[in-house]
Amino acid sequence: MEALKDVLPQYYVDVQDAARLHVAAVKFSDVADQRIFAQAKPYNWNEVLAILRELRPKQNLPDDIPDPGKDVTKVDNAGAGAEALLVRMGRPGFVGLRETLEESLTSFLC
Repeated sequence: MEALKDVLPQYYVDVQDAARLHVAAVKFSDVADQRIFAQAKPYNWNEVLAILRELRPKQNLPDDIPDPGKDVTKVDNAGAGAEALLVRMGRPGFVGLRETLEESLTSFLC
């Protein structure tokens, strides 16, 4: 866990959302030549740890990282807008961090 102290907070995106956005970029001609930012929401490792503690309460997990910070970058998704493209692809928007982690754990532990 020591290594995570040096990892800056950042945005996450579910791999399936990233794939859907790649398909949308090919499928919809009105987004040709536009840059699409596949960034769901900012997160930090303490948020991940809190979710993991809920999902795996018996698992021995490390303590929170003191002052992990949060990415405050503002992403200009004007025009195509990644979330709007996901809606056009039949999704309600980005997959949440909890669901992303839950699906990842399930696939790792199969």
